[in-house]
Amino acid sequence: MKLLVFITIVGFILRFAGQPNVPAGFHRDEAGIAYSAYSILQTGRDDWGKLLPLHTKALGDYPPAFYNYLVAATIPFFGLTELAERFPAILFGTILIPLSFFWVRKLFQNEWLALTVAAIVTISPWDIVQSRSGGEPIVALVFTLIAWFLWSNWVKKPKKWQLVRG
Repeated sequence: MKLLVFITIVGFILRFAGQPNVPAGFHRDEAGIAYSAYSILQTGRDDWGKLLPLHTKALGDYPPAFYNYLVAATIPFFGLTELAERFPAILFGTILIPLSFFWVRKLFQNEWLALTVAAIVTISPWDIVQSRSGGEPIVALVFTLIAWFLWSNWVKKPKKWQLVRG
């Protein structure tokens, strides 16, 4: 477990170091998310005037607003900065490391394999890049992995109270 904590700390450093200058530039999707998040934080409405939207209008598409709410939660700590926009992705990219460990350990009952997978996720260029540029893909991956983990627990010991009734 100490090794997992160490790997996770290294992963956080790899994702956080050099912010906000790496990656270079603050692309317009990130700027749009930050502006919308700031608007939601100040007024409860996105930059198009929608009250607590589930989806936001952004450059011709309608992405889920969940990442905007995460950014709105970081703005009071970091101000309206590039770091505030990217920090939720950094955090979720770091969470993916121990989550991948627990998922692989549960699937294969092999702690060494789980640590190896966590180490690979730690240095994975895809995960690092997704964690450094603010957006929802890494958040969606973490929630998908959590859903698989919870589903596999439910399949093993199903409880009726855990089912959603319609």
